[in-house]
Amino acid sequence: MIAPPAQAQTKSASAEPVANRGILRVQTNPSDALIMFRSKSQHSPATFEDVPIGKYAVQISKPGYVDVDAEVMVQEEKPVQLAIDLERAVTTIHLETVPSGAKVFINQDLRGVTPYDLEGPFEQVVQCAFELDGFDRHEQPLKFLDHDRSITIHLKSNERVEAALPQVAETEKNRSLKEEMLDLMDRARLIPNENWPGQRSLMLGELDQKLSDAGLGNPGVRKMVRYKIATKLQEVRGMSQDDYDSSRVQIAEGIDALIIEARQGRAGFTTRPPYQR
Repeated sequence: MIAPPAQAQTKSASAEPVANRGILRVQTNPSDALIMFRSKSQHSPATFEDVPIGKYAVQISKPGYVDVDAEVMVQEEKPVQLAIDLERAVTTIHLETVPSGAKVFINQDLRGVTPYDLEGPFEQVVQCAFELDGFDRHEQPLKFLDHDRSITIHLKSNERVEAALPQVAETEKNRSLKEEMLDLMDRARLIPNENWPGQRSLMLGELDQKLSDAGLGNPGVRKMVRYKIATKLQEVRGMSQDDYDSSRVQIAEGIDALIIEARQGRAGFTTRPPYQR
């Protein structure tokens, strides 16, 4: 029996070039880049075999890196080696918050305030945080490859802060009113006796205006506060300077208590100020 002739192999195991054909090998750093060659695609490292001899364009792309356009001459004699070091792309993401003016933290480092342009590249996910008084802190991971070029964050109002604002404003009003009443005490002591009756009426009129401006209770409450302050004005005029200086802290505490009870609408003042106990 005559053995059939051995069939010729179409490709050698070593992928050597065949007549009028060549081989292109593409490597990139980093790897796993998309290689487009003659309408075919592979990810690096890539090998294109059985390529007709000639000059060709090669497109290389990878998210986060600058695209590369290269030309190669495929030859019959030996495989063509193409090695490309990819360059990181510099990406800018525009960060906005509503409302604006929030502090921008990247990996816990303060970078600026919104609106803010954040520039990459970053090798990994970064942690973004936004802080603005009166609003909850907002945090979110950010990866340049996954995001649009513009991000808008709607900050959530901090209800605890909003609830505290009226109380803070009231406390400031109380403090200011107390200082004004203490100023009346200081001034009353300097007025000569012969001028006191007329000056007393003017000072009480001034006190009425301050109580009204401060929104201290209803008219009945303000009338009670006026009476108690008028009584104290008369009392401090009879004190020596040393006694007044040593009692001023206690007087201030008494005014504090008076204002707080007036804010609570307690016209009868069931808890008397310290200086009247």
